[in-house]
Amino acid sequence: MTKNKTKKQDTFVSTVVVAGSQTGNLPLYVSDLSSRLKESFANYEIIVIDNNAPENEIFAVNELLAELSCIRLIR
Repeated sequence: MTKNKTKKQDTFVSTVVVAGSQTGNLPLYVSDLSSRLKESFANYEIIVIDNNAPENEIFAVNELLAELSCIRLIR
């Protein structure tokens, strides 16, 4: 029995996430987004823009930088 694997697209995808004061559970969102993009694309990045997001949310995203090389944080 062979598994049906979907071939990843060889397209570079940039996704922008604007993190504002109303942001909730940003690290979980970014991590889930990364997983979904990884399923379909060989090359991708997630750009998180800090637009007055809560400091604890940005701190948690900073911790994700060590785990997920696809994240860029702009403050």
